[in-house]
Amino acid sequence: MCVILGSPSCKVRILFYDVLIYYSLFQIPSGIFSLCKVLRKEALILFGNHFSSLKGGGSLSELSSLRVLDLHDNEFSSLPEEIGELQNLQVLNLASNKLKELPSSIGKLKVLQTLNVRDNKLKVLPETLCQLSRLRTLDVSGNHITALPKKLCNIRTLDTLIVTASDMKMPPADICNQGTETIMKYLCSECGIEYIPPSKVLLDQLDSPLDMETKWRKQSLRAMEEENLKDTLQHYQSLKDKKREQATALERALREEQEQQAQLAVLAASKRDDLIRLLAEDENKRQGEFTKLTQQKEEERQKLVATLYQVEQGASELINNILEMNEKARRTEEILEQMEKERMELEQWLVVHQEEEENLRKQEVLVNMERMLQENENFENMRQMYLAQRQEVAQRAQQSVVDADSNIENLLVNKDMSKKEFLEQLIREVIIRFKYKLLLR
Repeated sequence: MCVILGSPSCKVRILFYDVLIYYSLFQIPSGIFSLCKVLRKEALILFGNHFSSLKGGGSLSELSSLRVLDLHDNEFSSLPEEIGELQNLQVLNLASNKLKELPSSIGKLKVLQTLNVRDNKLKVLPETLCQLSRLRTLDVSGNHITALPKKLCNIRTLDTLIVTASDMKMPPADICNQGTETIMKYLCSECGIEYIPPSKVLLDQLDSPLDMETKWRKQSLRAMEEENLKDTLQHYQSLKDKKREQATALERALREEQEQQAQLAVLAASKRDDLIRLLAEDENKRQGEFTKLTQQKEEERQKLVATLYQVEQGASELINNILEMNEKARRTEEILEQMEKERMELEQWLVVHQEEEENLRKQEVLVNMERMLQENENFENMRQMYLAQRQEVAQRAQQSVVDADSNIENLLVNKDMSKKEFLEQLIREVIIRFKYKLLLR
């Protein structure tokens, strides 16, 4: 048994048999490793301090005979590679520190049986960890680890593996929740090797040094100390076995609970399937009714749309007919108005033309009458002259008559020609006015 003296706030060093214990220190005392070598200490307890490095204690090679090293609850962020020189180390407790990685030389600790790195800042485990062929307990919970090395299955003696299942991806979280045996079986299947339970692998528990019996015979005090140390280690081992049994019982209870949960899950799944089937049937029935109602509504809508389309087409045709009739009426009215206007213009033109023609006729009649009177007067004068000279110019009478007849004929011809020229001039004026009106339209 280890007895702790003093309060946690004071600096205490305890030398009790082969165990050297330090508390509440900020730096490892100088020469402590040499002291362990000289006194042949097999356990060094340094937990509950503020250590961040092992450099102050000396060379780690001086701890080659050490079997228990407890550094938990300190401030270590890394370990030196020289940690692999502790060839006889069986228990290494590094819990509750600030470790970000483990040195690769940790694989050289061939007799290490317990490794506790709980509550650190580790993200991955080194592959050399898989070389710890005698490791029985590994606690990596409370870190940032999401995957375990597949070759961890090569550690046949590993019977206690503690991880934070909710963070794990390899193996999956559901595998990790089932305990150490399930995890190891999964890793073995991933590597294609057969799983062998740790109970079938023989492993010595905290072997004693080879020369222990000789020292007991030579020094009785040393023998008593060794016996006390053995009792202490046996008590420590019994505590480990008790915890292992508790972990096994917990795993067994967890498996039973998982089996019950699996049965409940199967029953719930069956009930859920029945409920889903009933809901599906009801949904199909409602869907059928809804489809039928939708089809009826669609048919009614199509009929209504067709009716509205026909009505709209009829209304459109009627409106078009009305517009065409209005357009035709408007055009007819315009044509009638134009015709009426042309008729009135023609009547007006005819009236004016008739007046002009009457005026022309009157003037022509007056001119002709005046000309006829003049001709008659001339004729009368000629007749008087003829009668006066008839007797005087008897021999020229015939000639005078011929001349007179010729003159009369010329007058008549001239008269006819003047009348014809007047009519032609009048016709030309009428044609010119008519063409002018057509151009104005």
